[in-house]
Amino acid sequence: MTDAEGHEQLRVAVRERLGAVMVNPLRKQGLTCAVCLAPRGRRGYDTCHECGEHRRRPWKLADRVVPLTYSVKGRQSNLDMHHYKHPMSPDRRRASEAWQRLSLLVAGFALWHARCLELVAREPVSGLVTVPSLGGRPGVHPLNGLAEYLPRVWHRLRLLPGIDADSAERRRLLDPAHFVVPDSDMLVGRHVVVLEDTWVTGRHAQSAAAALHEAGAGEVTVVALARRLSPDYGPTRGFLEGGGHLRGEYSLEVCPLTGDACPR
Repeated sequence: MTDAEGHEQLRVAVRERLGAVMVNPLRKQGLTCAVCLAPRGRRGYDTCHECGEHRRRPWKLADRVVPLTYSVKGRQSNLDMHHYKHPMSPDRRRASEAWQRLSLLVAGFALWHARCLELVAREPVSGLVTVPSLGGRPGVHPLNGLAEYLPRVWHRLRLLPGIDADSAERRRLLDPAHFVVPDSDMLVGRHVVVLEDTWVTGRHAQSAAAALHEAGAGEVTVVALARRLSPDYGPTRGFLEGGGHLRGEYSLEVCPLTGDACPR
């Protein structure tokens, strides 16, 4: 099979398996948050409330945030983000619909849009970390398996829970002390991608970004598999149900870096 044939097979699989379940995030000034792409929900600001609060903190945060899709409470997209990491054998996980859909999501980004990230960034990506669980989850987090679909030239670096991660109250805060960067000597000046599964408030991902910056990273991009949305919140309900803001089906033709065509 040629590379072109493989790409076409992936394109077809994404359309057939993800098209009716996922949607492309919307990047639209004045409507969605300039950081996390949630409905902005407040006038006079370019971010949602949570991301606006993050900016008030004293740390350097992610240079950019790239959600690949939305996970909507009560819909299959949100169920997938929970089901893929349920305790199960490796064989059962690989056979699960949730894992297969998320694998296609990450593989599609890697093959179609990883290069787009290089074009909008100051430096090429040379490092990758996954956000570890702060809740004491045993064993290897399934997110590490999804990270294997990302480019191999992104050198795998370690990010570990910090000593304060045992406190449930502190885990809810944005704080780089949540994480330890044991490979700091290997990331000085690097552009590091932080892979997160679900962006809810963004505090964990931004804490990781801040920790990496403090350890010497030159540029940090957060790639979140999904930005979670809840229809229980008024502005989000209107965003999801009215106005025709979102595309009907997920498509690889929409670049997650621009919300439109790929950068050139």
